[in-house]
Amino acid sequence: DGTEAVGVGDKAGTYRALDRDTGEVLWSRALTEGGLQGGVMASAAVHDSRIYVASNRASQEADLVALDADTGDEVWRVDVGAHVTGPVTWANGLVFVADDSGRIAAYDAADGARLWSHAVPSPAAGGIAVVDGTVYAGWGWWLASPPAEPEGGLTAFRLDGSGADEP
Repeated sequence: DGTEAVGVGDKAGTYRALDRDTGEVLWSRALTEGGLQGGVMASAAVHDSRIYVASNRASQEADLVALDADTGDEVWRVDVGAHVTGPVTWANGLVFVADDSGRIAAYDAADGARLWSHAVPSPAAGGIAVVDGTVYAGWGWWLASPPAEPEGGLTAFRLDGSGADEP
């Protein structure tokens, strides 16, 4: 209805839209069961009238969910196939997600179909940036203590299929 709003997800697996001026909850949507590493762990992406958010099912694998920004109604939902710790990115009709299995993937914003994915050697939990047709994704992280041989890096992809890996 034109109300200026802000959205936030929580570790209980609920996403809420709030009136930006008053803090009043406009709508609330339960996405998944929460947990210690469950629920919404990072920011969502917003484009036009859709909100794209990843929520982990009870500290396990995540669902990527598209919500109607005005009502909170679910538009589509897909199983990511891994835990998601980083934010969701929207660009050019695609939704990008990096996951803890070491996958960087692009999903169709219209229906959630996974259109592309790329495997990296370590979990990918960072945000994905898209600048001038290049997709930048960092990878390599750990929780609590480092692995014996920690790895990480930045990978860049271009729409024409060219890309470059940098340490």
